[in-house]
Order: sequence, then structure tokens, then C-alpha cells
Amino acid sequence: MFNPADLSAYISPNFTISLKDNLDLLIGSQLLLSTTGSEYASMGNTYAAFARLKWSF
Repeated sequence: MFNPADLSAYISPNFTISLKDNLDLLIGSQLLLSTTGSEYASMGNTYAAFARLKWSF
């Protein structure tokens, strides 16, 4: 997502891989980019990463 009004952006890439027939691994991240004077300027550039293991039965 990109906000042209204040040049802030949100990026959230995700990658999923099947380990077995009923077991999936998701690796994802979230990145918030902001510039001085934007709505999110007080947060600066923020990054988070996470993983999820899903078992289906």
C-alpha cells in the first residue's frame, strides 16, 4: 500500500511452503515506511517478522 499524500508505504510480503501433506510453514514480515511530516512519522520506519506453523487434520 502506498499513500501518495504523505509518501508513506506499507509492505507485507509472505512466503508459504508445504513441509508435508498436512503441515505448512508461513514466513512473513511487515514494513511501514514513513517520511518526516507523514501521519506515521513518530513511529519512524518499523519492521516486524514472524513465522507460523499450521497443522491441518
